[in-house]
Amino acid sequence: MTVTLGATKILMQYKDVLNGNIKVIFQPSEENTGGAAKIVAAGGLKNPDVDVIITPHIWHDIPKGKLGLRPGPVMASSDLFTPKVDGVAGHGAWPHMA
Repeated sequence: MTVTLGATKILMQYKDVLNGNIKVIFQPSEENTGGAAKIVAAGGLKNPDVDVIITPHIWHDIPKGKLGLRPGPVMASSDLFTPKVDGVAGHGAWPHMA
């Protein structure tokens, strides 16, 4: 969030020379699933339409003062799953009874 606020402050200093629109979006549930879908469903990518999205993250391997750019997904994502465990219920105090 801090990186995005800082970038926004700098971009606003150049608003008279930049072409197009800049839309700053803070994604809900950024570290979980579904946040981007909520933005799309709420019309967050419309009026004006969004052509490019840049999602800044801090990365420990990139030296101070450098940027790392790459098209497409970069960070890991999360997912939901339900594990199935076969066995007998028991208690740690009585493992011999399980």
